[in-house]
Amino acid sequence: MHALIENSVVTQYPYSLEQLKRANPNTSFPKQVNDNLLASFGVQRVFFSTQPQLTNSQVLEEGTPVFSTEDQRWTQVWTVRDMTAEEITNRDQSQAASVREVRNTLLVESDWTQVADSPVDKTAWTTYRQALRDISTQPEFPWAVAWPQRP
Repeated sequence: MHALIENSVVTQYPYSLEQLKRANPNTSFPKQVNDNLLASFGVQRVFFSTQPQLTNSQVLEEGTPVFSTEDQRWTQVWTVRDMTAEEITNRDQSQAASVREVRNTLLVESDWTQVADSPVDKTAWTTYRQALRDISTQPEFPWAVAWPQRP
């Protein structure tokens, strides 16, 4: 990862080598561009930092890199914030849709059991299929789903 730095201020991040080449069309760059050459164009390598741990109601956002005078390098910055009510709703709806997709696949895969001449215990399969349909009524849905066992 790189950043374009002007007067010790990050003006663009992330900044790719392709962007550098497009911004300097009359410059011939070597295959391996070293840090000194990048620095001559105001481009600095940004070092990765460890991402903080999140709770299930937080969002991790990458911020603008900062210069560490101690390490003499630009380092990635992370910000943790609480999710908005809308983000929580969207997250829950997405999870519910994913669970329903799995449920629907399991129902389709067991459709054959409901054909009149299928050689299965119809009562057991009917109970299983109803349990699949009832997944969304479980108290911890969509985050903790107790999947029924196939007969």
